[in-house]
Amino acid sequence: MKTLLAIVALVGIVGVMGVEVTAQTARPFIWHRVCDIEPGQGVAAAALAREFMAVANRDGSPNGRGGMIAFRSIMVPNNRMHFMQFPPDLGTWQSRTEANFASPEFREAFRKTQGVFVGSSCQDSISRVVP
Repeated sequence: MKTLLAIVALVGIVGVMGVEVTAQTARPFIWHRVCDIEPGQGVAAAALAREFMAVANRDGSPNGRGGMIAFRSIMVPNNRMHFMQFPPDLGTWQSRTEANFASPEFREAFRKTQGVFVGSSCQDSISRVVP
């Protein structure tokens, strides 16, 4: 069931990304995803987060696909993994996301999330930096 939910979410994300996004020239954006960690999977979640960062950051360019960070809060609730990227505009965010999901390594890391993260708990947000 979790696999089906993840696939439906992925298809929904990819379907939405098919719409052209107009690039913004104002303040940069913050993409933030937070997912609950399955009980007892903290070490595996940290390893998987490092794998996601390595794949997403492999070009090393802050204006390319890179710039992903991952962290866990030390305050309660601390059973969540946070992922963030700081694209300068929505067009860059869209192209980074498409490039990541086109990557076999990224898709493999995404597949490994089953049993490590609670897929139904994942929430995404896109915010804008305050001037």
